Amino acid sequence: MNKVSAIIAAKNEGPRIGAVLDVLVKHPLVEEVIVMCNGCTDDTVSVARSYNVRVYEDSRSIGKTMAVKRGLSLTKNDIILLIDADLRDLTSEDLINLIMPVLTDQVDCTISLWKNSTFIYKLLSIDHISGGRTIKKGLLKDDEIWSKSHLSYSLEVLMNRSLLSRKKTFVSVRTDMH
Repeated sequence: MNKVSAIIAAKNEGPRIGAVLDVLVKHPLVEEVIVMCNGCTDDTVSVARSYNVRVYEDSRSIGKTMAVKRGLSLTKNDIILLIDADLRDLTSEDLINLIMPVLTDQVDCTISLWKNSTFIYKLLSIDHISGGRTIKKGLLKDDEIWSKSHLSYSLEVLMNRSLLSRKKTFVSVRTDMH
């Protein structure tokens, strides 16, 4: 069975990233974890390096979109798990639910929907901008995904737009992580 490459774009997440890495590095479906430290001024780099993961440090802040793009170029697998560094309550089961539909070729992408998403996000149908998702690497070759790196949440929004415009299949996965 194929395995998964996980990318975490992190900026000043030292107090939180360890909980995410605890789950990722032990997970049997995740073969490699790449942490892209993006202009960190706290202990994020040292916390990440204390795990068996690949850590890349950029001394200046290049933004989440560009950090993920750089991380993507370093991955060795065709299935990519994008996961936020500041998640709470991430479980092995959450990862299975996010990874398996893509790994078994049922869909092209999964997107984590937090069970505790705010009412307004649900009402506006924008709770699909979660950073937790699994996607086939080839789908990330769309240049438009990377075109607005200066905007907050542009990566997730443009990924969704790319999937919809190309009529790719995706499924939302309810998770306890937030």
